[in-house]
Amino acid sequence: MHVGPRPGADESGETTPGVLVVTPLRLEDGSTVMVNRGHLAAHRMDRATRPEVPTWVRVRGVLEEGEIPNLIGRYARVKNRPDRNQYLYLIAPELAENANARNHEECSQALVTAIDVLYEDDFKAGFRRQLPYTMKHKEDYLLFWADEHTHFNYAMQWFGMGTLMLVMTFYKFVEVS
Repeated sequence: MHVGPRPGADESGETTPGVLVVTPLRLEDGSTVMVNRGHLAAHRMDRATRPEVPTWVRVRGVLEEGEIPNLIGRYARVKNRPDRNQYLYLIAPELAENANARNHEECSQALVTAIDVLYEDDFKAGFRRQLPYTMKHKEDYLLFWADEHTHFNYAMQWFGMGTLMLVMTFYKFVEVS
């Protein structure tokens, strides 16, 4: 299933248009897990450029709920259309509708964002397969929008403004009396 359009980075770090690829992964017991395999550039959308052979695979990833729309987004956004296989947002219950999962209830609760994929055939042969997807890295989850000094600077700013307001108020009361 393709979720997008989405911007993503290619091998050189340049921003390229494309989609996120979400695939149902069948486990040994027959249950299904939704896996966000990563960003696929628009020039690789043709299946002939990325043939896949069904084989055993190990996936390491982060379990996520998907994209949860806010109150405004719930009513003002364009909706996913699972009946037409058109998705704009990573919303697990809607993606699970087309997964043909035996365990639909569990499959629709979350999805795994893949960090690392290892094909069993590659493991035995001793090499890694080149994947057409750009996956998130473990380090991407450790990034935060603010460095350690930002919070200190904001605290000093608010304490400074509070002190200034206190001094101005005290000065006004002393001046009046």
